[in-house]
Amino acid sequence: MAGRTPKAADRTAPYRTRADRTDPDGTDLHPTDRHRWSDRWSDRWWTLVSRVYDPAVGLVGWHGGLRDLVDDIVTGTVLDAGCGPAYLAQVLTARGVAYVGVDCNAAMLSRARGRPLSGQRPDAAVRDAAVRGAAARSDFVQADLAALPFADSTFDVVLATGVLGLLELGHRGTALREMARVSKRGVRLLEPVHRPGAPARLARARLIGLVRDRPLDLGELAAAGLHVESVGAPLLAGVYTPVRAGRV
Repeated sequence: MAGRTPKAADRTAPYRTRADRTDPDGTDLHPTDRHRWSDRWSDRWWTLVSRVYDPAVGLVGWHGGLRDLVDDIVTGTVLDAGCGPAYLAQVLTARGVAYVGVDCNAAMLSRARGRPLSGQRPDAAVRDAAVRGAAARSDFVQADLAALPFADSTFDVVLATGVLGLLELGHRGTALREMARVSKRGVRLLEPVHRPGAPARLARARLIGLVRDRPLDLGELAAAGLHVESVGAPLLAGVYTPVRAGRV
């Protein structure tokens, strides 16, 4: 569910919702310093909740929404962008799908790496040719969603579930372009999506407390070189919407 590596987390939005954010001592921060402060505390927040995140979201039906999103994926390669504890790793590898998860938070990735997997690991073409640098032989990569360390058209499908709504708008646009770039066929999302008549902001507090989302406008997908193929009915108290988008 579940950035800039590793300081500028892709989960920074909960701490950037107020322009008058101050340092813990009460002094005003310069915008650059404010972002550094929010990145630091955002990373601490996701580290703090990493142990309980997966069972907690499972209780409100999140896992069912994830399974439905990938119910027809039975082969190929998948990138899970902002994978968090990587619930889908077990689901997809059990079918023989090659899975790679990316997240900015080390504690979430530690939980992901500790999850039992079955089936096929990413093959040599993905691990050795597509992934650059020190992460070349890893199923889980710590990286910024706005600078994915993969070659163009590496993955058949790229997923983003519960992460894009947490991003600053400029960062999200770059992340969407990166997701489109590394995909062959397109992306699948389970994210807050702005709908006519809906408020401009939705509170994820309705599900897990403290975290606010910036709903995604479908026009952002077009700007990233993607065309919307389908939009499902809102799930999970109406907060998240499944979306499929192909490459233009």
